[in-house]
Amino acid sequence: MDINPLSEYVPDAFSGRQYYSQFGRVEESKILFDRIESRYRTTRFIDFLPFWKGVIEFKEENWENSSTYFLLFLENNPSSLIKEAYLYRAKAEYSLGNMKSAIFIMDKWFELTEDYYSDPYALTFYLTLQEKNEEYEHVIKLINNIEKNQYKISWMEKLYLIHAESLYKSGHILDAEIYYKKILSADPDLASIGFIRLFSIYKNDTELQKDIFDNAQLQLSGHPAM
Repeated sequence: MDINPLSEYVPDAFSGRQYYSQFGRVEESKILFDRIESRYRTTRFIDFLPFWKGVIEFKEENWENSSTYFLLFLENNPSSLIKEAYLYRAKAEYSLGNMKSAIFIMDKWFELTEDYYSDPYALTFYLTLQEKNEEYEHVIKLINNIEKNQYKISWMEKLYLIHAESLYKSGHILDAEIYYKKILSADPDLASIGFIRLFSIYKNDTELQKDIFDNAQLQLSGHPAM
């Protein structure tokens, strides 16, 4: 008899985890994980249970529980999924309003990668945290090291907005104007902010304000933000 049996439930719970999340079968995943934890403590997957429980709690927007599970997972010195756990936990902390905690966790993420620019998703999230924490100069410094067209246009547009907001809020209005203009053809959620900011910047020039307003009406027709 195998002293370390792999239950039939293990591949269902772990290899099939995307299936459950995609089809909303969260409760089935919970039952399977609980079954593994109570009946198959010797399975090699047991150390990963806190991670997947954290994912489930995250998907259900139970941010505090999610963060706790990911912390438990990381404290066990896992062999893989470390970066994923840090990112999930940072997002959970952000959702709880714990900005400084989220930044600290993302700093750990970047210590692992040793490169701020390898992952545009993580970088954009990190810079968003820093901008909301009013660390404008740090944001500007990091973004200034990004080469033109280093990422896909959708990522570059998000970075342009973060850059513009950091410049605007730190008093560099003319520099911010340049980057707001770069997002006017972006997704409406981004473009609308650019139009609103430029309309404010041009408060002493009615002609420019009219041009911005007319352009916004064309670009954002039917979008509730304008």
